[in-house]
Amino acid sequence: MLDCLLRIAADERVSWKSLALAGRGITAEAKAREWVLLVGKPTFDGVELANLLIHRGKLHEDLMKAWNCLNSQEIDEVAFMNRMKAIVEALERWIPEG
Repeated sequence: MLDCLLRIAADERVSWKSLALAGRGITAEAKAREWVLLVGKPTFDGVELANLLIHRGKLHEDLMKAWNCLNSQEIDEVAFMNRMKAIVEALERWIPEG
């Protein structure tokens, strides 16, 4: 996820809004990685943690697909931003509570 978010943030073609979303995504990804190491591994059993990580992996796949669609001009930046916003918001909510 981080690799794609960094590519988006560094691309001069994207708008400032996309850059801001990438920044939010980078922050959420950092928090998610820290949570996995400090809370997830010690707290959840293997199956539960695997299911959570599979969901996070799907968000990464969705972001990569959206980025590839923008690069191949299958979608415009507005459509890309809408997809990225939904993905970033899902990533921000990804860390389980409790």
